[in-house]
Amino acid sequence: KLDYIQFKNKLWNIIIKKSEPERENSFLNIAFERANKGCFFITPSCNKDTLIDLTKDGVLGYEEAGYFITHDIYEEWALEKIIYREFINKDNNKSFFNRIGNSLPIRRCFRNWLSEKLLLEDTDIKVFIEEIIDDTNIETFWKDELFISVLLSDYAKTFFDIFEEELL
Repeated sequence: KLDYIQFKNKLWNIIIKKSEPERENSFLNIAFERANKGCFFITPSCNKDTLIDLTKDGVLGYEEAGYFITHDIYEEWALEKIIYREFINKDNNKSFFNRIGNSLPIRRCFRNWLSEKLLLEDTDIKVFIEEIIDDTNIETFWKDELFISVLLSDYAKTFFDIFEEELL
């Protein structure tokens, strides 16, 4: 029996990573590049053998215009992994947001990632939320993304209790 997180990680390891960190990193770079460029097709600058393997495995497709990610879910999982990596390696919150960028796919995945962390009752994420709300250097749209995730979570009541005065 697997919960959703275990299921997602198992599929990621079987389909994307395949015990090859270079393959995983290449796919993460492809997903990040695609999200930031906003194009369906890209011409990634990674190992050609890795591109061939990802294409053979049905993770990537290829047409004359370039490579594309065959399933949205793979891209979302990749972007969530990028967000998580940047989160655990962040120097500060502002640099974290600068490093992940602000493309629409990244923002959508940030909401999903944050919602998942709230669902798992991750205490680090609750501290992060409180820091972001009080930080005047963080762009408003990131706070909006954060509010959406919080309000749709079981953490909403706690959030209102903590920030009652500020909200009123």
